[in-house]
Amino acid sequence: MSRVLVVDDDRGMRAGLETEFLRHGWRVDGAAGVGEALLRFRPSEHALVVTDLRMPDGDGLGLMRDLRARAPETAVILLTAYGSVPGAVEAMRGGACDYASAEVDQRRMGRLSWAIHLAFQEMGVFPEGQTNVPPVPLQLPFDSGATLRLPEKIPQNLAGGGSGSDDPDLSILQEQLAEQLSGEIALHSVAIHREEDGLVLSLKEFGFFESGSAEIRLEALPVLDRIASLLAIRTYRLRVEGHTDNVPVRGAKVGSNWELSSNRAAALVRMLIDRYGFVPERLSAAGFAEYHPVAPNTTKEGRAQNRRVDVVILGSRSRPADSPSP
Repeated sequence: MSRVLVVDDDRGMRAGLETEFLRHGWRVDGAAGVGEALLRFRPSEHALVVTDLRMPDGDGLGLMRDLRARAPETAVILLTAYGSVPGAVEAMRGGACDYASAEVDQRRMGRLSWAIHLAFQEMGVFPEGQTNVPPVPLQLPFDSGATLRLPEKIPQNLAGGGSGSDDPDLSILQEQLAEQLSGEIALHSVAIHREEDGLVLSLKEFGFFESGSAEIRLEALPVLDRIASLLAIRTYRLRVEGHTDNVPVRGAKVGSNWELSSNRAAALVRMLIDRYGFVPERLSAAGFAEYHPVAPNTTKEGRAQNRRVDVVILGSRSRPADSPSP
């Protein structure tokens, strides 16, 4: 029998979730906040933690990072009444105490259903290769009569570990990133596309770095905050790749495009760890200089497209970072 820790300062929400898990055969522990959750959490016992995003003594993102550090194999699901995770994070950083959306539409319910589905798959509740799984309904106490139901058939790539190109959660993530970064995409400072390895988030130099420098611009931090808030609640490995155009580096602090591309990738990895609390084991960095262009280097526009840092969100069968040097 699996054990779940439910963390929420709202007694009614917590009781409703506990009741539903008990109905489906789980052993349940409850906590009214972050401090109590840290005391009650047992890495060897709790296969799943379901936590509210905002609580009086802390937030769910910080709790998730602490629990992941202690037990990386434990699945964590964040629940929120906010309209979106990035919106909630930005509101908390701004000190908002009354920013919430009561709307629970079908799209958000579907996303939460997939989150629970993927967490169960990650925990091994669904045996590998099994595709016929009884539906697991979850009655949500914060929504009148709304019920989430897991699919009766798990897609084959979830049952056996899929590639990045057919991962349903990557499709959801791509949609969320496109929504949150719509302004940057319109300005062409950010681009998103799918590859065989997974989802590629391309950060162009002019939006994130000064010319010839590996220092991340302060103006880019709000954009990176939005990106990190979506990636932090998932467990995908991230391969950060630096790329340049074919113009030799002149008068810069680095000696070559190899160093510039590698240093930019390393700077972003360091920020993911230091600013956002990502587990280092999820991350890798590589520099490719000018040797993997996405556009011809014969035009100014093409060179601007090639000066970028790509964050490759890896599917489960993707390879680790390729070494750029022999």
